[in-house]
Amino acid sequence: MQDYQWLDELLEKQMPNMTAKKREIVKAALCLFSEKGYAATSTKEIAAMAGVSEGAIFKHFSSKRELMLSLIDVIIEEIMLTLFYTGLPELLEKEYENYEEFLTALARNRLSIITKGISIYKILIQEIPFHPEIREKLQKKVAQVPMAELFSHLSIRGLELQRPVGEVVITLATCFCGFVQTRYLIVPEFFNRMSPEEREKDMVEFIRFLVKGLELAEPSSVGGSK
Repeated sequence: MQDYQWLDELLEKQMPNMTAKKREIVKAALCLFSEKGYAATSTKEIAAMAGVSEGAIFKHFSSKRELMLSLIDVIIEEIMLTLFYTGLPELLEKEYENYEEFLTALARNRLSIITKGISIYKILIQEIPFHPEIREKLQKKVAQVPMAELFSHLSIRGLELQRPVGEVVITLATCFCGFVQTRYLIVPEFFNRMSPEEREKDMVEFIRFLVKGLELAEPSSVGGSK
């Protein structure tokens, strides 16, 4: 099994009443669902990886589907926002000369978190199309994230947006999700061949391109000629 020490620590902090055996089942399910997908994973495989009997799984969960939905609940309710907020207070306390500087710092911080929890991200991406209830839970949780407040806080420090906050947030989220999925889920073998310096350059160029687009694509120029 992959090293999920960070997940152990998080589950112990967020769900202290979860037994050690149940925690091993959750970790094994997370690992296998991420690697093989929910449909291709059997409870027998989960039990073997967790070091428990198959019957032990059904003492905690009535079915594989309930296990998967329970895992999604843990991810969305207990893990997602914890990971999201990691490092953000420190970022907000700093002064930035421009949005490129801020977004570069933000992207660097988010990528360090995503690489730690990529298996969680992968499960959500894989299973959302097949389970509407997951999509509904995720939408409700994402709606609680005060992204507009984040940018409003920064604008107080002199970083004024040229476009509506909601529009900028949606653009940033869409582009960054695409950046992560391409490099970590679609063609990870290509990205893994990059040196740390090449990855850093890749990220910096992405942010530079994104900031340029946000600054130059004024509503009045859409569809017009220069």
